[in-house]
Amino acid sequence: MKNILDALLAVMGLLIPRLKKEDSVSGIKETKEALVALNEVSVFCAYQFKNGVQAADFSALYSEIIANPDFKAKMLAAYENYNLIPVEIKDLDLGEGLELAKLQVEYVEQFIEAFQKA
Repeated sequence: MKNILDALLAVMGLLIPRLKKEDSVSGIKETKEALVALNEVSVFCAYQFKNGVQAADFSALYSEIIANPDFKAKMLAAYENYNLIPVEIKDLDLGEGLELAKLQVEYVEQFIEAFQKA
């Protein structure tokens, strides 16, 4: 599975620069930050919810945000300027869409690992 994901990421990495439009006005910075935060929370929840959803799981998420500076930084980055996401999505080109898909593919291994341990 790792080889397949690595090959897919390599192909996407080659295609993205060729498919990006030069006239993209907005970019996808805020959308990528939101996608990273969503994935980080989702992976955390996949590990945390292995025994079903409990009230303690939500306090564990809050504790993770407070105690882990990297996790907290990703959450804050996603919240900052989140209102620009609709503008970025409206201006999305094929290369940027592929860049978002690549970002999602980069999380596949973490999700598989989380669900296997759950």
